[in-house]
Amino acid sequence: MHRFYERMQSVFDRHDSNRHRFCRKHGFNYQTLQTYWNTDKLPPGNVLEALAREYSVSLDTLVLGRMPTPAGARNPRLTRLIGLLQNLNEADLLRVEGAVLLLQSLDLRDDDWAELEELPEEPGTGE
Repeated sequence: MHRFYERMQSVFDRHDSNRHRFCRKHGFNYQTLQTYWNTDKLPPGNVLEALAREYSVSLDTLVLGRMPTPAGARNPRLTRLIGLLQNLNEADLLRVEGAVLLLQSLDLRDDDWAELEELPEEPGTGE
């Protein structure tokens, strides 16, 4: 099976959608898309274009698995984080957003992090 279909399924999952809903909304015959699903062939260009537009994902990402580099994402760590975030579903994205907001609200400086790394070992844990 072409990796496109794994990526497409991930896009459907993130948008709480599926092949049937997509085909019905865009007037495609469900069997047309289904015929390609478990093969090494890609659907026709008009279907690929509709998928990309409907779910705001690039054809490079869908077909080739290339993640676009957002403007300003020259930092390798930031680029890696963006790649990880793009694969999360909506509920997990909300959790990550909440964790980041919590972290920002703590307003910890670099010195504070160093102190946290130097916490004493818990008795009996060997850690």
